[in-house]
Amino acid sequence: MLRVDFGQSLLDHCGVLILVQPVGYIGDKKFKAIYDEISTYRRAQVPNTTRTLNLRYSKRVTPQFIEWGNFHFHKRVLGLICVGRCSEISEVEKLEKSINEIKNPFSAILLNTRCFVFGCKSSDEAKIRKDVALIRGEDHSEDLQSNLAEFVATLFNVLESKRFSKLSEKIDKITLIQAPVEHEVFGGENDSR
Repeated sequence: MLRVDFGQSLLDHCGVLILVQPVGYIGDKKFKAIYDEISTYRRAQVPNTTRTLNLRYSKRVTPQFIEWGNFHFHKRVLGLICVGRCSEISEVEKLEKSINEIKNPFSAILLNTRCFVFGCKSSDEAKIRKDVALIRGEDHSEDLQSNLAEFVATLFNVLESKRFSKLSEKIDKITLIQAPVEHEVFGGENDSR
């Protein structure tokens, strides 16, 4: 059963929901500090355009958000940011399993994923995946902001390409959205009228 969120406003409907999750052995205080720093980045100016993207962040998402995501687009998780900590580049590979476990429930709706790894002293970035960003040093706010801007820009590009593909669809092939309750009632059959 979905609970009513009375904290929702009209601005939530124009924002992109991004889930922020801890990965590996990062303390609660450190994760909270990084989450607070990430969540200050609410509006992003997209490079090479005049458009801005409104961002909303959440630490947890209920399973109902996944099934109602097509019907309530403001509850749909479009981006995932994982926050981890390690000291060597070999530990980053161990974090990949945890990242995949977090991504699996959202694999149908996620558009972009990024993992910010703090504390890694190695400079060999050739061995890591492209969705992992190494953030070094104690004063990491500038590096974090630039990686967030890059993440948001790629998220915007994916959203924009999906918008263009929907515009080019023929009217005969447009799929109608259904609430999960409607799908259960009709047994998944399409109406032939």
